[in-house]
Amino acid sequence: MNILFFFFLFLFATQGDNIQVKDAWIRPADVGMNSALYFKIINESDKADTLYKVTFEDAGMVMMHESYKKGDMTGMRMVNEIVVMPHSTFELKPGGFHIMLMMLKKGLKADDKKEFGLYFKSGKKIKENKSVISTDYFGFPILLILSFIKQSAYFRPNNKYNRGIINPECDNNNQSISTI
Repeated sequence: MNILFFFFLFLFATQGDNIQVKDAWIRPADVGMNSALYFKIINESDKADTLYKVTFEDAGMVMMHESYKKGDMTGMRMVNEIVVMPHSTFELKPGGFHIMLMMLKKGLKADDKKEFGLYFKSGKKIKENKSVISTDYFGFPILLILSFIKQSAYFRPNNKYNRGIINPECDNNNQSISTI
């Protein structure tokens, strides 16, 4: 009887131990603004596990989001959970799945250390203390510039500057009448 008890105790105590977090970073932002948290979840176990909750003390609200594209429209939508399959890595990254840190109670400056918590259905809880990473050199500004270039008439597919076809979504002056 005691052997069976210890077997089940060991089984439940080690469940979820093969979940790790790597390469976590937080986008800088001012008080009252929104930021994002990115990281990789590595599941080395034989079973899938599900991230269902994330905590961040300095945010008024924390939500798991996924970015999506539908036609020319892009957006974000909330997801209730993220399933990490066995023997796989799930990456939360800009333009994909990410954690939104909304209504910040304190500003997030480069090199600040901030703690966040991850909660999995297996019972695994991970507390990480990671740095805010500045995106001034390579991140957000470059993505912003590229998004403006992509929206320009020259780079639009099927317009008079690209493949010799006039874009049916543009008026006679090649001004867009659609929303990107």
